[in-house]
Amino acid sequence: MANVPEEKSTGNASIPPLYISIFNTKFEVEKFDRKSTFSMWRCEVMDMLVQINLDFTLEAKPEDLDDKNREMINHLAYDSIRLCLVKDQKYIFFKTKLCKGIMASTERQVYKEENRESSLLEEEEEEEDLSFPVQERHFHEWASK
Repeated sequence: MANVPEEKSTGNASIPPLYISIFNTKFEVEKFDRKSTFSMWRCEVMDMLVQINLDFTLEAKPEDLDDKNREMINHLAYDSIRLCLVKDQKYIFFKTKLCKGIMASTERQVYKEENRESSLLEEEEEEEDLSFPVQERHFHEWASK
C-alpha cells in the first residue's frame, strides 16, 4: 500500500491530504442550460463534489483550515461547478467567488424564471376565462358534449 503524503504541493500553496481529490477522474454532469431540470443538475453537481471531497464548501467554513487553504479549496469547488454550466450561465456568475454563492445564485435565477413563467401562464388562463362571459362558456361546454 502506498504512503499518502501529509501535504501535496500545488503551485504556491499546499492542500491538506483530507481534501486532495481524484483530479484525473471524469464525471458525467450535463451542463446546465436552463432547459434541463435544475434539481437533477444540482443533484449531479452535489454528487460530483462529494466524490472529489469538496461538498463541505457549500456548508459553513471548516475551522480546521487556514484562510489560504480555504480559499484554494473554495476555488477548486467553484471552478468544478462552473465547468457544469453553459457559457452564458458562466458569464452571469463571473463575479461570484464563493462556491456556496454560485449554487445559491443559480437556484435563485432558476426559481425566479420559473415563477415568472408560471405567473405568465396564470395571466393567460385568466385572460382566456375573461374572453367569454360565463353564459357563453357554459353554452360552448354544453354544445361540445
